[in-house]
Amino acid sequence: MKTIFKWLNHIKFWAIKLLPLIMTTAFIYFGLLVLRVSGAALFGRDYAGYDRQLIIFVYSFIGLFMVWGYLRVLWSSGPWSDNPLTKRKLLRINGVALAILLDHIMNDHNSGLNKPLFSILYDVTYIFAGLSLVRLEISFLLFSILKYEQADRLRRLAYRMEFLKSIIADNKGTGAGTDNDKTQKPGFNTEGSLGKEGKDKLNREEFAKHVAQTIEKHISTANEGALTIGLYGPWGSGKSSIFDMMERVFVSKEDKPVIVRFQPWFFGKDYMNLIPEFLNKLIDSIKEHSPDYDAGLIHDLKTYRKFLTPISLRPPGLIINLKDFPTNTVFSKDYQDAEELREHIVNRLKKAKIKLVVFIDDLDRLDNKEIQMVFKLVRMIADFPKTTYVIALDEEIVSNSLAQLYSKDFSKNVGKEYLEKFIQVPLYIPACDPVLLAKLGWEMIKPILVAEELEINQRQISEILTELKVSPRNLQRLTNLLQLFLPLLKKDVFPLDLIRLLTIKVSKPNLFDFIVEHGDFFLGKTEDEETQSVLRKELKKDYAQYLFVIKKLFPLMDTNQRDEKWKLQKRIGDPEYFWTYFMYSVPQNKLSENDMDNFYSALESENSKAKAEEQQNYLVRKTSPEVFYRKLEEKIASSNENRNLMLLIYLTTKFNAEYDKEKSYTYSIEGKTITSLFSHLYNSPWRTSAINIIFANNATNLALTGIVYAQITSEEELKKDIQNYLSTCFSYSLLMGHHEDDIRRIYHAWSETAEEDVKQNILKNWSSQYGIEAIIRFLMTDVPYEDMLLLESYINVLKYVPLHTIEKGLTGLEHIKSVSNMIDEFNMGGNRYLIILSYMHNTMYDFVLNTLKLIEEKDGLLTFEFSQKATSLCELGNSEHIEEIIRLQNKLLFNDIHQDFA
Repeated sequence: MKTIFKWLNHIKFWAIKLLPLIMTTAFIYFGLLVLRVSGAALFGRDYAGYDRQLIIFVYSFIGLFMVWGYLRVLWSSGPWSDNPLTKRKLLRINGVALAILLDHIMNDHNSGLNKPLFSILYDVTYIFAGLSLVRLEISFLLFSILKYEQADRLRRLAYRMEFLKSIIADNKGTGAGTDNDKTQKPGFNTEGSLGKEGKDKLNREEFAKHVAQTIEKHISTANEGALTIGLYGPWGSGKSSIFDMMERVFVSKEDKPVIVRFQPWFFGKDYMNLIPEFLNKLIDSIKEHSPDYDAGLIHDLKTYRKFLTPISLRPPGLIINLKDFPTNTVFSKDYQDAEELREHIVNRLKKAKIKLVVFIDDLDRLDNKEIQMVFKLVRMIADFPKTTYVIALDEEIVSNSLAQLYSKDFSKNVGKEYLEKFIQVPLYIPACDPVLLAKLGWEMIKPILVAEELEINQRQISEILTELKVSPRNLQRLTNLLQLFLPLLKKDVFPLDLIRLLTIKVSKPNLFDFIVEHGDFFLGKTEDEETQSVLRKELKKDYAQYLFVIKKLFPLMDTNQRDEKWKLQKRIGDPEYFWTYFMYSVPQNKLSENDMDNFYSALESENSKAKAEEQQNYLVRKTSPEVFYRKLEEKIASSNENRNLMLLIYLTTKFNAEYDKEKSYTYSIEGKTITSLFSHLYNSPWRTSAINIIFANNATNLALTGIVYAQITSEEELKKDIQNYLSTCFSYSLLMGHHEDDIRRIYHAWSETAEEDVKQNILKNWSSQYGIEAIIRFLMTDVPYEDMLLLESYINVLKYVPLHTIEKGLTGLEHIKSVSNMIDEFNMGGNRYLIILSYMHNTMYDFVLNTLKLIEEKDGLLTFEFSQKATSLCELGNSEHIEEIIRLQNKLLFNDIHQDFA
């Protein structure tokens, strides 16, 4: 029944639309039948001589008059993109044509060449009537195609917007790390502008406020034409942020203007649509600005838009805009009507109570024709009164683009001269204060460093950002890259070098590519002197201002003397670690949803483990393990909890069965997927089941415990579960049955969750039972960075290991008192931890004492942090220098107190 009503509604709709055509056809057809009956003798005669010539002349005159009237109807009916079924005059004309066609086909029985004169003329009329109907059909076909394309474009746009909203929503769900919450991971930075939500961290608000107030004064008067202001600045310098701050000034006013934010780059390659899209945006902005808008103005703008809307034909590989062809000349009726309508709009705007401020952003992203079209829009088509255009652009890029259009030899001066004629008020964006920009950079990067537990301070970050002249936009891109790459590479690289390299990547991508392409040159491996000379000249020519930074990263460019510390610290300038900084890439192969459905079907079938393994092996051979496990992670959120639980059982069982203590699982994609799956189930009603699966009481699952804890540290309840589990099964022999990386992770999970007194007792027992080598690996670093950090490591060892155990463990080892001695011992293959411990045991007391003497000599300030370390060393350690250290420390503290009172 619903189908019948649906079809009846369709019939009713088309009957109403085609009523003028049907009525006209019926009326004319009836008239033609009357003429055939009453004038058969008149029309059937054969005329000759003057009678024949007169009839032909009158027919030609009437025909030309009717063709002229038909063309007028076509011109007044709007562009081809409009629906022809809404034009009553056009439908009535085609009703006459349809009646003629029906009458000719059904009632005209004359054939051959010897026809009466009126029959021949009627054949000509029949041809013109057919052409009119063909034109109507083509117009309706084009309208349907354009409507479908527009609907398809809107669907794709809606899909993109939903996709972007989902990404932003996901990122907003991730917080930023702070000093008080070191485990919380910051999310990606998705803000398009630093000027939104009242933020002004670069001291530019006064500039934006002053420009906005100047514009407000200008648009308050009924001037004849629009004012064009150019906001000049390179890409990423903060032009959009200034737009946002200016808009806030306008919106705060009672008599606020109509704000139009137009981004021509958004509309793609079809530059002919820029003008109609702008008028659409203008109409919508006026409607949103005031509920009681001038309906006549909106009607005129819509009509004006119709004159300027092109019709596009899109055969494969080609776009044909019908209004590209030279039909609308100055003498055409279309042009005259559009000019009259524009004048009408100008007069309405002069009388209206609205003022217009149009922000045009990203002009420097357009191609030559699109830039030209925007200029045409502002200076000719939409040159309205009480209107100000503020255009953000990169002067050099736009000048070059204009030079290609208007200069035969591509002279930049020609482009700049054209730009000067177009821009009435050029404003150059204020340069960023390097101090404020560095401070903002530290505020954005600090949460990432805290979350990753990296000891990098504000001075170091500020130095990098200042050296490489990072723009506000590139600062956002840098934080996103750090969020992605620091967790992956922090243990295998020197973090400061990685930050400096990624800063080059976003600020000077060509330099980054140059480094990758000529890696041997930067590592001092290029032996050919001519090649070295060429590369040095190219480097000085294109990147002179960055030479200081480059030499800091790659000292082997200028010397063959290698610093052994660089290798110990895993610096980018060391050949052994150079390519580690570039080793990660995103695979391009993918798995379809059908592939994953087949895997899940196997997982849920009988004999699920064997079938699932068979399907997994097939998918891994088809792509790679990384692609397979990444796809599993993507499916976690959309799968039901029962399926996820089955997957966790399968992956955990497979991981345990294949676990190899000789293999590192630091970057294990299997472990990462299991962690993501466990985290999802842990926050669901299946928490108990997930805990039982991961924390099963066997040796291999300790590896999963370490992996899970390393990646999920924000759940306090999870820490309690891990503490309860490890308190029952944690032992030294069980711990040593894992890979070195897993040992560190498992120990870290135990150390972070165990009670302090329990930890001290267990570690002291281990050191007594298994020797000092058994535990110092957990309490100190194996990389000798600097003495201050080594002092902290030594105090940590003293805290958990009795002093006599340390001295016993160092028995028979040479007393190491310098870095060079330590490196020699490394080269001889000695135990790194014992070597570094020997160095610390023999030098830390001297280091503290000498530091205190230096502070006394220079009348410096004893910091609380260093004083605490000195006190801990004296309380836990044993040395002949302790009394002197305490004496000097008390003296410096007394001097500081005396100075404070003075």
